[in-house]
Amino acid sequence: MAAHAADLRVKILMREGPAYRQILDYALEEEVDLIVLGGRRPGGEYPVFGSTAVRVMRHATCPVLALPGKG
Repeated sequence: MAAHAADLRVKILMREGPAYRQILDYALEEEVDLIVLGGRRPGGEYPVFGSTAVRVMRHATCPVLALPGKG
């Protein structure tokens, strides 16, 4: 089944608590299909993701797309 931009929902919200835990809890509550995260690239030769992104990637029950930030 193909997805079209008109079929996608984007929601922005703020929650208190550890970021990785809030992302994982929200994904479970809303039964999300995909988590998209941006990473930081502090100047190395390869993408480096912070602890929030790493924890989400390790513990998510759905696919995670992690994109490196610009150098």
